[in-house]
Amino acid sequence: MIRINLLAIESHRTGGRGRTRRRVFAACGAVVLLTGSVAGTRVCTVRRESDRLASAMASAEREVERLAPVLEGLQDREAERSRLAERVAWLDARRRRQDEPVRLLDEIGRSLPDGAWLTELRQEAATVVLRGRAASLTSVSDFVAELERAASFASPVEVVDSQVDDLGSVGDPIRFELHAAFRGPPGLAGAR
Repeated sequence: MIRINLLAIESHRTGGRGRTRRRVFAACGAVVLLTGSVAGTRVCTVRRESDRLASAMASAEREVERLAPVLEGLQDREAERSRLAERVAWLDARRRRQDEPVRLLDEIGRSLPDGAWLTELRQEAATVVLRGRAASLTSVSDFVAELERAASFASPVEVVDSQVDDLGSVGDPIRFELHAAFRGPPGLAGAR
């Protein structure tokens, strides 16, 4: 009789499968360990980065708190600078408006002949009213002619009144009133 040991073949066959299974389990375990270590490393890196960002954020907040008064001071200075710039612009406009009256008085002074003097000078809107006295009618007519040539006045200059002041002496002065249209900037009409 021939005996065949079937168990030995069977055990030989199952022993090969067991090794393969162990290798597969070992490989799966290695993959799990490798994945776990990579994930752990990544988690540690993310935590360190998070801690670094949190400390940087806290530092930035402290810096913002430290600079808040400086920023408020800067805003106050900027508002003051803006207010001063507006004031300078207003003063400059005012100065430009005042140049015209100075020019007006200068031209009237240059136009006034010898033997004539003013007793009143006023501006009513765009008209300048000149009252005064002169030694002769020639002085009055010379004054009118010079005013008409001046750049600040439009022609004609109107002689409203000219009379001899009767004081009872020879060479009594002549009283006159002239109206001249002023050619200045429109903003000057309100400045007196």
